[in-house]
Parts: sequence; C-alpha cells; structure tokens
Amino acid sequence: MSGLIPARELRGFRLGDARVDVRGWDVLTADGAVVGTVDRLLVDAKTRKVCYLAIVPSDGERRVAKGARRRRVLVPVGVARRVDGCRRVALDVLTAARLKHAPRIGDRPVTRADEEAALAIFGQSASAADPDGDRYGATSFDGTRLFGTPHGEV
Repeated sequence: MSGLIPARELRGFRLGDARVDVRGWDVLTADGAVVGTVDRLLVDAKTRKVCYLAIVPSDGERRVAKGARRRRVLVPVGVARRVDGCRRVALDVLTAARLKHAPRIGDRPVTRADEEAALAIFGQSASAADPDGDRYGATSFDGTRLFGTPHGEV
C-alpha cells in the first residue's frame, strides 16, 4: 500500500481555493490532444499533499473510452500545469500515443508498484526522493504549476 487516498475520502481535506480544484477538467497532452478528464486528486494521508491526479481516459472525442470509467491513469502533479484562461490541465511531457500505453488502475487502493509504473511513463522513479528523504518531496510532486502552491499544500 502506498498511503495515497482520494481527496474526497480524506476527512477534513480542503483545497481551500475553488479556482485550483482541477477535478472535472480536460487533460491535454504535449501534442495538443484532449485525452481525458481529471477524475480524482490522490493525497498522501500523512502529509496531506496532493501527489497525483487520476485521469479518466477519453476516446479522443471527449467521451469516456469504453471500459475506462474505472480505469485511471496516475499522473504526478509535478508534470501537470493549469492552462490559463480555460479549465484544462496540460501534460507537456507526454503525447497522446504514449498516454495510451500508460498503466491503468481500477477502483482499489494505489500500491507502490502502481506508482513506480506510472512514474516510469514520465521517465521518473518513486525512489528518487528529495534530499530530506521525503518520498513526495521530489520535483515530480511539486504542485506549484498546477495548484499555485508547492506540493498542492492547503
């Protein structure tokens, strides 16, 4: 088990400013394709920091791909950014074709193996912690470009 919990299940968790709640927003890849929507924010239960977005893939026409409703792609918050002026999240380091092959998770707790597989798609590793040993202190989990505050802190 990884200790990640969907934000809606974490008692007392609030983002604070509704303008930075990206749930329900479209997701764009580096090649400009709309590839899905942000379904969940996954939070480290210990630090209460948002670490991952859970993306529900679409079929390229903004419809949820067949069978994808419960099969999400994990995206570390550090590789996502808000697109100014619209309700969209951009993944500048990933193309639609590469996202198509990203590992999926179902409706179950996220494991460390899930995290390693997801980070590998972005050329990163969960074992690369920050110098203080904080697993989610690495730049992969810096939510500044997405939430406007480091690590999605509230």
